[in-house]
Amino acid sequence: MTNKKNMCPICEMGILTAKVEKEFQTYKHATSELNLHYSECNVCYSQTATSLQLRQNKRAMIKFQKEVDGLLSAADIKYIRLSLGLSIKDAGAIFGGGPVAFSKYENDDLIQSLPMDSALRLAQSNPHSISALAKARGVVLPKKIPTPISSPWIIPLYEDYSFSEDAFSYESESKTIPVNIINFPVKNNFLEVFDHVQ
Repeated sequence: MTNKKNMCPICEMGILTAKVEKEFQTYKHATSELNLHYSECNVCYSQTATSLQLRQNKRAMIKFQKEVDGLLSAADIKYIRLSLGLSIKDAGAIFGGGPVAFSKYENDDLIQSLPMDSALRLAQSNPHSISALAKARGVVLPKKIPTPISSPWIIPLYEDYSFSEDAFSYESESKTIPVNIINFPVKNNFLEVFDHVQ
């Protein structure tokens, strides 16, 4: 029996096979070769795209447009949010747009505005500003240390958090990670840990 999910919507006889094809796309002054996803029928050879494939293609184009416009990438936005210890809900409330929009920025479903991009860059360069922004927006920030993120790790150090001169243990919900901090100075109450996690 044919799986209706994979059945060709055009001839209603064939099976769709997912394919990826490189295609040049132009935006403003730049041209880039993007991977575009589609499906092809094995009977009528019609080409179509599922909702998932359309989303993948849209994300690839948005990522390209962000690069051309010099905006933060989805990964950069997520990195900044996590390094500041913010949930998506809190980030949406502090920077504006709400959690749904902020989630879309982090998934290349939506291009952030230039003011949003600038606010995120400023917050990254001055992490202490987050508490002032949160207060202005009525957001209560937790004092919990965020889950570590991929390298480089930016770990916020709160007043009740202590460590020795050369090492300390970073405690997450599931485990304790010993971290060597020799030659990694603390800046603005943030410890920058790159690839020296023991």
